Amino acid sequence: MAAEGARSSGPPHGALLRGAGLAPARLVAACAEEARPGFASERADEFLDTPASLAAKVEVLARLMRQSRHCVAYTGAGLSTAAGIGDYASRAAGSLGAPADPRPERDWPALQPTAGHRALEAMRAAGLLHGWVQQNHDGLPQRAGVPQAFVNEIHGSWFDPANPTVGFGEPLREDLFAALLAEELKCDLCLALGTSLCDTPSTADRIAVTPALRSHWETPAEQIGEKALGLAVVSLQRTRLDPLAAVRVYAPLDEVLEALATALGLALPDADAVDTAPDVAAFDAAPGAAADAATRLRPGDEAVVAAGPDRGNVLRAVRRTQLGDLELSLAGAPGSPPRRALLGSWWLGRGSGPPPALLPPGAEVPPQRTLASLLPLLPPWAAAALGLPCAAGSARRSPVELGPDAGLAVEGLWEATPFGAPKLAPATRGKRRKLWTP
Repeated sequence: MAAEGARSSGPPHGALLRGAGLAPARLVAACAEEARPGFASERADEFLDTPASLAAKVEVLARLMRQSRHCVAYTGAGLSTAAGIGDYASRAAGSLGAPADPRPERDWPALQPTAGHRALEAMRAAGLLHGWVQQNHDGLPQRAGVPQAFVNEIHGSWFDPANPTVGFGEPLREDLFAALLAEELKCDLCLALGTSLCDTPSTADRIAVTPALRSHWETPAEQIGEKALGLAVVSLQRTRLDPLAAVRVYAPLDEVLEALATALGLALPDADAVDTAPDVAAFDAAPGAAADAATRLRPGDEAVVAAGPDRGNVLRAVRRTQLGDLELSLAGAPGSPPRRALLGSWWLGRGSGPPPALLPPGAEVPPQRTLASLLPLLPPWAAAALGLPCAAGSARRSPVELGPDAGLAVEGLWEATPFGAPKLAPATRGKRRKLWTP
């Protein structure tokens, strides 16, 4: 059975490879179950490209990355399965996507980055990857050397007490959502890596949907912005966005990303050379100096959380872990027991970007940042599309009318009124909504 036998319709290799004469992807693990039951997922069948097809697709991906002005990686659980972290979607007997050496959940915070994480870091360092929207909570990009400020951990992190993990239907942190929207508006090429893209009605998948649609639409730039290069999807399973993809790759992520780095002339950072932990003994013995509350935290110190759902609560640094992370005890609501949290070692003295939202005890907690921070970044067409104020003198235009296929693909991303510009849907994870009102 070839890839065309799965339920999604559309070109099996992506719009840019239509008519290229490539052999169809081969079914390697059949599974009649849904990959993500209860969501808009495909069957959990797994496919593999032939070596010749894979090589051709990698060359196209390399060309697109060189052309892109703002390439964003959108990563899901499939990127970290090779590290030993289990995922939800790999259900087939003999799955190639499931961890070869699954580790118990208690070990997950101590795992090491994969070749795929290190390849993406090489692309970032070379200026070919411009943004990273991370659905996972595992801190593996940072352990591979990616600066914290480069990664939008939109669904939360195990290593940032101001950004706890987000469940389905729970609100996202508003400043991170604003950053997501800014990436969406700039992104001309999205690499969707190891994600089922089944939560298209949720907020984060919009980073993949928008450049995909902008690559297909022939419409004035004032309405949807400049035409994008599109969406590249890399996973073993089919997704509902495959018909919109410019390039569709079926292969293990480590294999694809290593090959892509080679095609781009990049060497991966050596796994043994990546060291995100500070010199803990020297760090803890250093004399006090003017520094932010995060990089000065040592066992026994306290700080105040200044963002997220625990905003205003006090935490205490307890001890170092073997990897140099800082274990924290975080006070919750009055009457509730403290809970354990972690602060990743890369926050501590590595100079990797802004600190987490932590303040010294007694400091005034500033107001939470809101979506208003996005306004200065908006071109007129984007402001109109989001239902936000346009720049002075700019004409407000309605977005182009969606066809039925596009409407299916982006169902729930926007809410609109019958009159005037669409309104931005609330920032939540996993909620389904209608795209347009009648």
